[in-house]
Amino acid sequence: MSNQSEHIFVEIENKEKEHEVKYESVIKGDCPKSTRKYFAISPEGDFLVEFKEIELDSPDSLKFELKMYNIKNSKNEDGLALEKDSKPENGSKRENEPNWGDEQELSYRKFSRIHTDTKLPFAKAQIDLIKNVPKPILRWSVAVSDKSTNLSKFRLLAISCISAKDMECCKEHYKKISPKEIQNIQNNGHTFVFIINNDYSINNIEDKELQIKYGGIVKLFYENDPTNADNHFLILLTLSGILKYHIKNQSTYSIQKLKYPKRIYNSIISTVINWLDITGDFESITNYIYTYILLCINKHYFLVDGIKEDIKYIELYDLKTNQLVNTFQRQILFKSVLVDYPSCYTISNNGKLLAYLSFPIKGIIIYSIECGLEVAELANILDTDIFKTISDSDKIFLYFYQNDEKLLIYFSESDPSSAVWAVWDIFSSLRVSVKLNQQKFILEFPSIGVSETGLGYVEKSNSCIVVYQKNDDYDKLLIYDDLVVDKYFNLKESDKQDWITRDLEDNTQEFKIDKLHEPWLFKEDDAQHSFYLDKKKEKLLIIVKHTVQIWYRGTLKFIHSPSPFFDVPNLSELEIWYPKKIEVIGIEYCSEKFKFSIQIKDAEGVKQIKMDYEDDIMHVAKYACNTLKFLQTFSYKQKNIHVLGKLKSGFDDFIEQTRKIILKLIRLYPTEWRLLDIRFDLMSTLVKAGEYELVYYVLSFGNPIHIPQYLPWSDKENMTSTTISTAFSEDNTMLACFLEYYSNNAIHNIGWMNTVVDIIPELFKSNDENENYEFYAQKLFYSSCFCDKEFDLFSFEILEVSPKSNDLLKVYIPITQLIPQKSEMVLQKIDYDKIVNIRMVPLMDFTTNKKMPDIKKGKLTNFIEILLSPSRYLSPGEMDYSPFIKLIQTGERDILYENPSMGAVINWMWYSSKLYWPKTLYIFALYFLTYSIISWAYIAHIQITVVELKQFYYKKKQYYLDLFNLVDLLSLFTAISISSYILIRYYTFENGFKNAESSQIFTFIIFLSILILWYEFILLLRIFEDFAQNLNMLYNIVIALRQFLLFFILVIIAVGHSLFILLGYSFYIGLTINKKSDNPFSNIIDAILAVYNWSSISFDNWNFWPLTIISVIGGFIFVIILQNVIISFMGEAFSNVVEDSKRGLYRYQIDLIREFALLENSLEFSDLDYKFKDKIRAKYICFYDDSNITKSWKEKSEQIRSMPYPKVQTLSKSEYETLSTQEDIYSLFLMMSLMMSLMMSKKHLVIQKL
Repeated sequence: MSNQSEHIFVEIENKEKEHEVKYESVIKGDCPKSTRKYFAISPEGDFLVEFKEIELDSPDSLKFELKMYNIKNSKNEDGLALEKDSKPENGSKRENEPNWGDEQELSYRKFSRIHTDTKLPFAKAQIDLIKNVPKPILRWSVAVSDKSTNLSKFRLLAISCISAKDMECCKEHYKKISPKEIQNIQNNGHTFVFIINNDYSINNIEDKELQIKYGGIVKLFYENDPTNADNHFLILLTLSGILKYHIKNQSTYSIQKLKYPKRIYNSIISTVINWLDITGDFESITNYIYTYILLCINKHYFLVDGIKEDIKYIELYDLKTNQLVNTFQRQILFKSVLVDYPSCYTISNNGKLLAYLSFPIKGIIIYSIECGLEVAELANILDTDIFKTISDSDKIFLYFYQNDEKLLIYFSESDPSSAVWAVWDIFSSLRVSVKLNQQKFILEFPSIGVSETGLGYVEKSNSCIVVYQKNDDYDKLLIYDDLVVDKYFNLKESDKQDWITRDLEDNTQEFKIDKLHEPWLFKEDDAQHSFYLDKKKEKLLIIVKHTVQIWYRGTLKFIHSPSPFFDVPNLSELEIWYPKKIEVIGIEYCSEKFKFSIQIKDAEGVKQIKMDYEDDIMHVAKYACNTLKFLQTFSYKQKNIHVLGKLKSGFDDFIEQTRKIILKLIRLYPTEWRLLDIRFDLMSTLVKAGEYELVYYVLSFGNPIHIPQYLPWSDKENMTSTTISTAFSEDNTMLACFLEYYSNNAIHNIGWMNTVVDIIPELFKSNDENENYEFYAQKLFYSSCFCDKEFDLFSFEILEVSPKSNDLLKVYIPITQLIPQKSEMVLQKIDYDKIVNIRMVPLMDFTTNKKMPDIKKGKLTNFIEILLSPSRYLSPGEMDYSPFIKLIQTGERDILYENPSMGAVINWMWYSSKLYWPKTLYIFALYFLTYSIISWAYIAHIQITVVELKQFYYKKKQYYLDLFNLVDLLSLFTAISISSYILIRYYTFENGFKNAESSQIFTFIIFLSILILWYEFILLLRIFEDFAQNLNMLYNIVIALRQFLLFFILVIIAVGHSLFILLGYSFYIGLTINKKSDNPFSNIIDAILAVYNWSSISFDNWNFWPLTIISVIGGFIFVIILQNVIISFMGEAFSNVVEDSKRGLYRYQIDLIREFALLENSLEFSDLDYKFKDKIRAKYICFYDDSNITKSWKEKSEQIRSMPYPKVQTLSKSEYETLSTQEDIYSLFLMMSLMMSLMMSKKHLVIQKL
């Protein structure tokens, strides 16, 4: 520790208020070598903080300055993007309007310096802490939050000091360093948290927990609800791990210390050993580790990516939730490198897409974050070695712009002047048109190795990026936003033709009308506007009443119908509905291009329609799909209204022409279609339009061109359902197609079942409405993906759950969340000898609730509470339960018992909840003991009383339909009634029960109640697996023998009744016996009991020879025949119930799992969570494929999969016209439609035979 005297100053630059508000897009200034600057931009990109460190006379004497900037978006003043040819009315340049020819003008946003009278942010105690940090200080890290939503409108500011001496503790044994030693590295830094008030004054936070004695990379995020910015997460990424502070209303709510994922430690250790063997420089290796960690961060996400291990996927974590978001398949290089940096990546601002730089393909891969599937790639765009990895000198940058629809790709291995870059218009331009080149204006980005070291700096927000560049004597601060993209595409246009403005009063028809262009109107249609777009007069633009069309040589090339403006009604109102007319506001066009604005009368808003480029397929595909949906309403009307054959033929031909547009785009541009489907949910549109052929064509395409999407593209878009849920509500045929499509692909990647998870409970819930859904669910649960999906999560530690029964599957839970550093849970590495037999449940997050409440109570508190008060049931609207709980709440159980994946799910859910139920057993034992000795302890039985009443209230009719619940009630009220009666009637404080009166009847009643309580106690012991199976076997044996037992009892009653008639009054017929009391047939009850105990009867007492014969025959029947028969029946029944014991065990466990999920206790930390020190979420569930257990299921699975779906509408063959050259894309589709028709015909024949 340094003991020298330092001089440290912290200043907020204070200038007089005479400074006018000045907006700048680039800030330049002097920056000597002794100065280092650090910046932080708010997540929303509207505020910037600059923290400056200045060395004075010696490196140990420091001075600090703090500046703040507002970031203003000039584009928002007009609400419109500034066009190249936009001119103000007075002819002068607009204020803040960018100069398209100025290379420095690359942002609509401008910096506005804030001049304040703020006092020093560092208090004296904080300055003393900075003095004690071991020198040299490696770097600083700064973070600033968004403005809060409460009246104070404050921001949080965090400044962290990082020492270069942290790694020196490993100097002596660095070659043997382990992840655990890295986690225990002493951190010598400090982090300070401040409040920036609405007047820009700065205060210290008084919370002592936020006086953080650690230094690292600091980040500030609000919680997942962006409307509540008062609750923040402060994330501190240190050498040893991640510190997470949950801040509510400016005070600490909770603190977590988390480990990095195992692959991060492995990469760090490998690089440390290699680096130190060569250089021995601990300061540089410390700087490398922090640079490595910094490259892993993007917004609130943390990427795990390394090339040292043979792992073919990357991992993405959410630092807000500590959870793994998804894994993404990638190629590996198999190359040994000294420095292992993660590859460059970026996350779209809406959290939907991940763009990843892949050197093996020399390009970019885009993944869907929701399902982890690759959606597009740009290969061979980088001019570099295929075996290259990221190095310190590389300048690489990726960023999403303009509603995440465009991606900036920047790459340079040397100086900025040789950098190549481009903007990929993801949902418009064809991928082949994207090339990395040197552009007409230069973008500047720092090298990766100098990030945040004072020489270069990049800060990202959700709306823009700030770049800091430092040269020898000066530096500059730049901001890049959507203007970069606008300028790129503006300068990229090669066609400089002038746009022609169409006179709206010019109704000249440039073609002869020879057919109806809107045949659904059932009358001759008058085009509002029609003209050719080219000199050859081949491309005709027609604007009719309801649509905009482009025809090329008699073939429809483009069609648009503004269906959202038409407010299409329900089917019952269609007959009286008629859409409004399009009103054109303005038209501009040139060769191959057009754009115009339209409005619907009585509808709010103006819609602009345009097609800018030859390869602009986005508008073509989206508009064609929406038009089919619009035309579907008229197709329905035609079925209910008599339509002339000619009109119907024209209408059908028009629909076919529209379908051809879509089919052509799918066939020629399948990847672009996949992207458009993600962006605009085109498959849902086709489902609503009833387009069976198109849906089937997409799903049966060679490479998958439709992937499941759960969330809408943006919060502004009103997407209330997924594609499969739309099919569920619209049509059985399409539902069957999607279920087959997703489940077949899930054998390769379980991300395909992303949206199927939530539809599973609905299949069973709606079974009463549609009998087909039961078979759909059966087909789904017997898909091969439920037992054949191979395990591929090699990098995660495993929680192994070994069942006590041999007929249950062993379960493996990959721990995919960030593990707390103080976790006491014993986790194993995956056994590579067993990997070949480990399978994955193809349903992600199947057992996790949608909401993650944060309820923590101590173990002692939990046990005392269960004694003193009953467990509270959650109200139905209080929790969004997991899909598994929703499934078992539907009452469907049988389909779960044999399915291997569902067996693994049940085993895990029981393992995670069974620790709650012994507490209930202990309470009942206490209650039983209390009743037995009739003491003063009322707490236990009161608690159980209220629980049973709550169960009855919650379950209502279902409660008393369960036999075991009736036993619960009987044992409860019988014991309480008797004990209350005895205490009130006979107990006195002076003599106790000494003077109590006893009676035979009341004592017998107590005897029965004790038996009932013992029976209830035995039933409660079913929480132990072995006991539950044995009890279930006994129960099933009785059920299996019930008919024979009934026969046996009737025989006994018959013989007993007959002997009673014969010998009940034997003295009247001359048959005497020594004593009347010795006659076992003196009454009918004794006679029946005597027959049951046949071997104890002595018929010699009557000296009547027929009775001797009856004795022999009865002994032969009862002792030899019937008893041996029942033994043989029991043996057969035993062999059957052994096979069915698993089903009975699952049945009971599912009931308890559901019961536990409905309790508030399920939200609290369980014993398992306390060992882990966090709430465990099982994103993936795996199991060991024991052939002895899964063999029968696999055999039945093959039979079920071969069965066709019942009552599926036949997909008709479309009679498409044959197109020439590239447009002949339908032959494959026709063949598929024919095959589908044949398959459906065979299916109908089978159904008829059945």
